[in-house]
Amino acid sequence: MKNLAMLSAVAVFAVFPCLAGNVLHTAEELHRYIDGESYAPVRFAITTTVTTATSPSKTIYGEDGNGAVMLPTMNNPMPKPGDIIRATGQLSFGRGRSVTYTNLVISVIGHVVPPKPTHLPLAKLDMHRHHNHYIETEGTVFEIIRDDIDDRIIFLVIKDEQVKYPVALHAKKDFNPLHYLEARIRVRGMFFRRPLGYRSYAGPCIATDEDPEIMTPPPADPFAAPPIQTHYTITPREVSDLPRSSVVGHVLATWNGNRFLLRTPKGNMIIVQVLDGIPTPESGTAVKAVGYPTTDLFRINLTRAITREEPGLKPLAAEEPEPVNLKELMLDNFRPTPDAIWFYHGRVIRYRGIVQDFPGRENSSAQLQLQTGSIITTINAGASGLDLGAIPMGSEIEVTGVCVLEGENWTPERILPRLHGFMLVLRTASDLVVLRNPPWLTYGKLFAISALLLIGLLGVVLWNRHLNILVNRRGAELAQEKIKKESALLKTGERTRLAVELHDSLSQNLEGVACQVAATRNLMNDSRDAAQSCLDTAQRMLDSCRLELKRCLFDLRGHALEEINIADAIKKTLDPICNDIDLIVRFNVRRAQFDDTIVHATLCIIRELASNAIRHGHATQVFVNGEHHDNVLRFSVCDNGCGFNPADCAGPSQGHFGLAGIRERAERLDGTVDFASATGEGTRVVVELKIPTQEGSQKT
Repeated sequence: MKNLAMLSAVAVFAVFPCLAGNVLHTAEELHRYIDGESYAPVRFAITTTVTTATSPSKTIYGEDGNGAVMLPTMNNPMPKPGDIIRATGQLSFGRGRSVTYTNLVISVIGHVVPPKPTHLPLAKLDMHRHHNHYIETEGTVFEIIRDDIDDRIIFLVIKDEQVKYPVALHAKKDFNPLHYLEARIRVRGMFFRRPLGYRSYAGPCIATDEDPEIMTPPPADPFAAPPIQTHYTITPREVSDLPRSSVVGHVLATWNGNRFLLRTPKGNMIIVQVLDGIPTPESGTAVKAVGYPTTDLFRINLTRAITREEPGLKPLAAEEPEPVNLKELMLDNFRPTPDAIWFYHGRVIRYRGIVQDFPGRENSSAQLQLQTGSIITTINAGASGLDLGAIPMGSEIEVTGVCVLEGENWTPERILPRLHGFMLVLRTASDLVVLRNPPWLTYGKLFAISALLLIGLLGVVLWNRHLNILVNRRGAELAQEKIKKESALLKTGERTRLAVELHDSLSQNLEGVACQVAATRNLMNDSRDAAQSCLDTAQRMLDSCRLELKRCLFDLRGHALEEINIADAIKKTLDPICNDIDLIVRFNVRRAQFDDTIVHATLCIIRELASNAIRHGHATQVFVNGEHHDNVLRFSVCDNGCGFNPADCAGPSQGHFGLAGIRERAERLDGTVDFASATGEGTRVVVELKIPTQEGSQKT
């Protein structure tokens, strides 16, 4: 055996050598990993002793010195209780953190005496300490429930000293619930804090493969229960504490396969829910029902009940259906009248309505929604044999059945249970009569027609979009051609403007420099002082040419002409020369009204005036204002410099071309320049240009 265990371990590390240092070896490590937060797969190699093994689910339960473990057998042979096994494989998590085992290999490496279950009363079960443990316990069966997800499982709910636990066992074909109901049984199985099914948080349960051992058999006569004892002062909790009780009467209606409405000889209406596995009696049958009392706060009902026929009762007399007006029945001045509805509970009524659709109707033939005026009611035909799903939506029908008001039952956690509402239960196929088939233009056909129209409209929209694409493409081509043409015109205009600018400034200044140099040559022999004066003038003219050329290059590289607002263009133009002074610009003029030539001339005039104010007048503040009105562009440049006398200022003959250039630019645009200055009082220059705008004369 030891050699076999060593071979198994060597096989694990040979197959998974990279995980040799990260392998789970005990049940404690396995549970700690499962309860952790990691989703990474992990290897395990666990040695455990089998306590029990369930054949239907092919699950092994074992224990080692550190705790209990549960493993699937998968493709491995089923071991026996008492076998010592070596289980190796990989553990990972699937959707919803469900545990998944892969590459599972189970080897039997020894055998001991099969362990016996730990005997524990229900009240002594510790959910933490006894989780995944093989136990034995006792209790009285007080409820039997078939699992509505897996119908192969039946739960026997056992009770002992007010402690309740469900016992899950595999259903057999000959299972008889009356064989266990009210019996005291002994159960051997695995105790889980967390159930093994889809209900991950249903709570603790006991799972067993063995048939429970009956310690005390159920009563010889399961119907030997006292009648329900009620009085007007009984409370909901006292109702729930009542023992198993009986009631006798006639079945008025059945629904949902496990409920029926019973009328007692005294006329009381009781809703009975039968125990799983107990057939529901047919309408009109006289029965005795035995179950546990409960209440919906309107009446006392029975749950977990068993039934048998009572031939001693008189047959149920046929009841003539009463035509009702649902609006008068359920509404009184637009307010619900529960007293009126309650009055019809259990009575046979008849009314008409239009079949309406509701979610899930295609999967259910037992119910439909019926609209009568503004009121919608539920029609249940589960016991009548009718296929309500075959009735076309929109049909007008007349229904006859038993009026049922069903609600939730009281529990300590639900002290004010809700009423589910009005339902009409059909008894036979003749209780439904189709009065009128749905009109030709049904909702389905209207939907189909609307869908076709929508498809046609979508085709028109797509065709229109295609045409728009073609038009936009042709328009883009024409726009590109126009842009190319306008670009050529702009280039031509820019070259023309640059040629004019160079001719009016640099060309004339260079011509003056040439004249001064020639005069210097002629005066060199006659008068050196006069020659020096001519050279000084030539030097100033060259400085002026250099400054003008620098400004032309700045204009070519700058983007002042592209500004949308002329005020921003002025600021961008003056930024290189007004870094250390206060510059205030108020130029309320739209750029789009003027072409580049006018704007460039305006910027050059303002730049020259601001430069003179800073360089010659030593100004610390420059104000630029402008407006456009009645085809006249009027702007001014003011400063707080030292000022000058316009009549005595130097001109071109002395090599100063600034003021002369300003006047020439204004005159070329049919404008005027007005200088207002005095020594020590600053300077104010006003320029008016009489020019038309590109878009016509507009007031700003």
